[in-house]
Amino acid sequence: MNKIFDLELLTIHAIVDGAPIDVTGGAVIDGDFLKIAKEDADETKSRKGTKNESYTVLPVENSIRLVTINYIPGSPSVTLFQGLRQAKKQFGLSIINASEPKFKFFAPSCIVGKEPETVINGKDGFKDYEFEIRCSESSQVWE
Repeated sequence: MNKIFDLELLTIHAIVDGAPIDVTGGAVIDGDFLKIAKEDADETKSRKGTKNESYTVLPVENSIRLVTINYIPGSPSVTLFQGLRQAKKQFGLSIINASEPKFKFFAPSCIVGKEPETVINGKDGFKDYEFEIRCSESSQVWE
């Protein structure tokens, strides 16, 4: 039996105030459009000031992942994620691939990071929007 990835069976949901919102539509499928990576864990660093002040940077939690999703400019997901970013509102994120390889990602506490760039040129018009989402307490399972 051939194991084939089927884009139709990939779903992405933002969970806002307990309600799942399908944000799969509008994701750019030309090349890499979705990336999940662990946040780089910096070592604990301490610095001292001239008057004995100290500043400590704690290491990054092990369950924090950065999810990057690219959307076409006209996608309703752009408006949703821009609104969540501006309101600094936390939300959940669920990514499920029901085809091969079977994969599930869930994070109950996410926040949209930096504002995506708006780039317009005379040939292509608006460029895609890249949203970087920081997810804590995340888990991913391969089946």
